[in-house]
Amino acid sequence: MNPTGTPTDAAGQQAWIEVCAGQWDRLASALTAVDDFSAPTPTCPGWTIDDLVSHLAGIGPWIEASLTAEERPAWPTRPTPDDRAEWIRNSAERLLEALRRRPFDAPAWTLWPPRTTAFWPRRLAHELAIHRFDLAQAVAGAGAEADWQAPDWLALDGLDEALFGNWPRQIARGSSTTSPRTVQLVVAAGADSPRTVLTVPGTDPEAEPIVIEGSPRELYLAVWGRGRDLGLPPMTS
Repeated sequence: MNPTGTPTDAAGQQAWIEVCAGQWDRLASALTAVDDFSAPTPTCPGWTIDDLVSHLAGIGPWIEASLTAEERPAWPTRPTPDDRAEWIRNSAERLLEALRRRPFDAPAWTLWPPRTTAFWPRRLAHELAIHRFDLAQAVAGAGAEADWQAPDWLALDGLDEALFGNWPRQIARGSSTTSPRTVQLVVAAGADSPRTVLTVPGTDPEAEPIVIEGSPRELYLAVWGRGRDLGLPPMTS
């Protein structure tokens, strides 16, 4: 069974950890197709592929530090080695092992509640999935179709995380605003597929709702600022 939401038990945490392991492996494999690490990453303005790789390699030690921190840890800085795929794999293995050892309900510093280890495997899975797209787009080049897929269940969970986790965080930080109009994302994989409606209430109950329809893949990327412009306040960063 595919995991959904923040884990509420050890089995749920382990399921998300396995999703992360798969994402890490795909990322490391994709790096072998990169010829020029100084090439730009179109979906991360100002970044090269090397900048993206450095960020991905830093995620592991940063989250590992977060597992036992009371405050936000400093971002690790290390020189980039020649074998970037191996760098990614080593960073991933160390973090995944730390997550496997730590109880799901153990206290941890997190970006938003819950303040437990259980927060991180789900958050990491979506961070890796979106950056896999960034790498695929950089390899394909600006304007070309990226060779990237995400299962519908992962995309739907990512939409839930963005709407009800990341967006409230951005509002609290002053990096975004609440929409006056209720926002409804109507998600369907195809014309004959079941529809999932995700609703975020607006501040004006009398205002006409904003209804946005799309596939899980399209909307998942869109809430992260990739592809389609939804015309909404920023939900993620």
